[in-house]
Amino acid sequence: MMQLGQDMNEFDARLVDSLNREDGPELLRRLAAAVAERRMLDAGQRAELNEVLARTPVTARLVDGGQGRYAIEMQPLCDDPERELAGQFASLLRRAPDRLKRCEECGRFFLDSTRSRTRRWCTSQCGDRKRVRSHRARRRETG
Repeated sequence: MMQLGQDMNEFDARLVDSLNREDGPELLRRLAAAVAERRMLDAGQRAELNEVLARTPVTARLVDGGQGRYAIEMQPLCDDPERELAGQFASLLRRAPDRLKRCEECGRFFLDSTRSRTRRWCTSQCGDRKRVRSHRARRRETG
Protein backbone atom coordinates (compact mmCIF):
# COMPACT_ATOMS: atom_id res chain seq x y z
CA MET A 1 0.00 0.00 0.00
CA MET A 2 1.38 3.38 -1.03
CA GLN A 3 0.88 6.63 0.85
CA LEU A 4 1.25 9.87 -1.06
CA GLY A 5 2.51 12.83 0.92
CA GLN A 6 4.99 10.90 3.03
CA ASP A 7 8.67 10.05 2.60
CA MET A 8 8.89 7.79 -0.45
CA ASN A 9 12.46 6.50 0.02
CA GLU A 10 11.34 2.90 0.60
CA PHE A 11 9.11 2.94 -2.48
CA ASP A 12 11.79 4.63 -4.59
CA ALA A 13 14.39 2.06 -3.52
CA ARG A 14 12.05 -0.80 -4.43
CA LEU A 15 11.36 0.80 -7.81
CA VAL A 16 15.07 1.25 -8.61
CA ASP A 17 15.77 -2.34 -7.57
CA SER A 18 13.12 -3.58 -9.99
CA LEU A 19 14.48 -1.37 -12.79
CA ASN A 20 17.92 -2.90 -12.32
CA ARG A 21 16.72 -6.51 -12.41
CA GLU A 22 17.10 -8.30 -15.71
CA ASP A 23 13.54 -9.58 -15.35
CA GLY A 24 12.20 -6.15 -14.37
CA PRO A 25 9.22 -4.69 -16.23
CA GLU A 26 10.43 -3.96 -19.79
CA LEU A 27 8.14 -0.96 -20.24
CA LEU A 28 9.35 0.74 -17.07
CA ARG A 29 13.00 -0.01 -17.89
CA ARG A 30 12.54 1.55 -21.33
CA LEU A 31 10.77 4.63 -19.95
CA ALA A 32 13.33 4.99 -17.14
CA ALA A 33 16.15 4.96 -19.72
CA ALA A 34 14.51 7.89 -21.52
CA VAL A 35 14.03 9.82 -18.27
CA ALA A 36 17.63 9.12 -17.17
CA GLU A 37 18.77 10.64 -20.48
CA ARG A 38 16.82 13.79 -19.51
CA ARG A 39 14.18 13.33 -22.20
CA MET A 40 10.50 14.01 -21.65
CA LEU A 41 8.24 11.05 -22.30
CA ASP A 42 6.40 11.50 -25.59
CA ALA A 43 2.65 11.05 -25.97
CA GLY A 44 3.00 7.39 -26.96
CA GLN A 45 5.20 6.56 -23.98
CA ARG A 46 2.82 8.36 -21.61
CA ALA A 47 -0.10 6.44 -23.13
CA GLU A 48 1.70 3.12 -22.51
CA LEU A 49 2.32 4.05 -18.88
CA ASN A 50 -1.23 5.33 -18.42
CA GLU A 51 -2.59 2.06 -19.81
CA VAL A 52 -0.79 0.13 -17.05
CA LEU A 53 -1.83 2.69 -14.42
CA ALA A 54 -5.49 2.41 -15.42
CA ARG A 55 -5.45 -1.38 -15.35
CA THR A 56 -6.10 -1.71 -11.62
CA PRO A 57 -8.41 0.74 -9.86
CA VAL A 58 -7.52 1.96 -6.39
CA THR A 59 -9.41 3.38 -3.45
CA ALA A 60 -7.98 6.49 -1.87
CA ARG A 61 -8.55 7.95 1.57
CA LEU A 62 -7.06 10.78 3.58
CA VAL A 63 -5.06 9.65 6.63
CA ASP A 64 -2.90 11.19 9.32
CA GLY A 65 0.56 11.43 7.78
CA GLY A 66 2.31 12.22 11.06
CA GLN A 67 4.20 15.34 12.07
CA GLY A 68 1.16 17.53 11.45
CA ARG A 69 0.76 16.43 7.83
CA TYR A 70 -1.79 14.48 5.87
CA ALA A 71 -1.25 11.64 3.43
CA ILE A 72 -3.40 9.90 0.88
CA GLU A 73 -3.48 6.16 1.35
CA MET A 74 -4.06 4.29 -1.91
CA GLN A 75 -5.17 0.68 -1.81
CA PRO A 76 -5.42 -1.34 -5.06
CA LEU A 77 -8.64 -3.30 -5.47
CA CYS A 78 -6.67 -6.35 -6.65
CA ASP A 79 -3.04 -7.49 -6.64
CA ASP A 80 -1.12 -6.21 -9.68
CA PRO A 81 2.62 -5.82 -8.96
CA GLU A 82 3.40 -4.27 -12.36
CA ARG A 83 0.70 -1.65 -11.85
CA GLU A 84 2.07 -0.84 -8.39
CA LEU A 85 5.56 -0.34 -9.83
CA ALA A 86 4.10 1.82 -12.59
CA GLY A 87 2.40 3.93 -9.92
CA GLN A 88 5.68 4.32 -8.06
CA PHE A 89 7.41 5.29 -11.32
CA ALA A 90 4.71 7.88 -12.10
CA SER A 91 5.04 9.26 -8.57
CA LEU A 92 8.79 9.62 -9.03
CA LEU A 93 8.24 11.43 -12.34
CA ARG A 94 5.79 13.79 -10.64
CA ARG A 95 8.10 14.54 -7.72
CA ALA A 96 11.64 14.52 -9.07
CA PRO A 97 12.38 13.07 -12.52
CA ASP A 98 15.85 14.66 -12.42
CA ARG A 99 16.82 12.30 -9.58
CA LEU A 100 16.62 9.18 -11.78
CA LYS A 101 19.98 8.55 -13.44
CA ARG A 102 22.08 5.79 -14.96
CA CYS A 103 25.57 5.02 -13.68
CA GLU A 104 28.25 6.15 -16.15
CA GLU A 105 30.30 3.07 -15.25
CA CYS A 106 27.95 0.09 -15.05
CA GLY A 107 24.66 1.41 -16.48
CA ARG A 108 22.54 0.60 -13.40
CA PHE A 109 19.75 3.01 -12.45
CA PHE A 110 20.09 5.01 -9.23
CA LEU A 111 18.50 7.99 -7.51
CA ASP A 112 20.71 11.04 -7.15
CA SER A 113 19.98 12.46 -3.72
CA THR A 114 22.72 15.10 -3.80
CA ARG A 115 21.64 18.71 -3.50
CA SER A 116 23.37 19.67 -6.76
CA ARG A 117 22.11 16.57 -8.65
CA THR A 118 25.64 15.95 -9.98
CA ARG A 119 26.19 12.35 -8.89
CA ARG A 120 27.40 10.22 -11.81
CA TRP A 121 27.86 6.73 -10.35
CA CYS A 122 25.59 4.32 -8.50
CA THR A 123 28.28 3.46 -5.92
CA SER A 124 31.65 4.81 -4.89
CA GLN A 125 33.21 1.61 -6.28
CA CYS A 126 31.95 2.47 -9.77
CA GLY A 127 33.34 6.00 -9.38
CA ASP A 128 36.68 4.61 -8.21
CA ARG A 129 36.90 2.24 -11.20
CA LYS A 130 36.17 5.08 -13.62
CA ARG A 131 38.73 7.39 -12.00
CA VAL A 132 41.44 4.68 -11.97
CA ARG A 133 40.80 3.86 -15.62
CA SER A 134 41.00 7.58 -16.54
CA HIS A 135 44.20 8.00 -14.52
CA ARG A 136 45.84 5.02 -16.23
CA ALA A 137 44.81 6.31 -19.65
CA ARG A 138 46.35 9.72 -18.91
CA ARG A 139 49.59 8.07 -17.72
CA ARG A 140 49.80 6.02 -20.94
CA GLU A 141 49.36 9.20 -23.00
CA THR A 142 52.14 11.09 -21.17
CA GLY A 143 54.56 8.34 -20.57
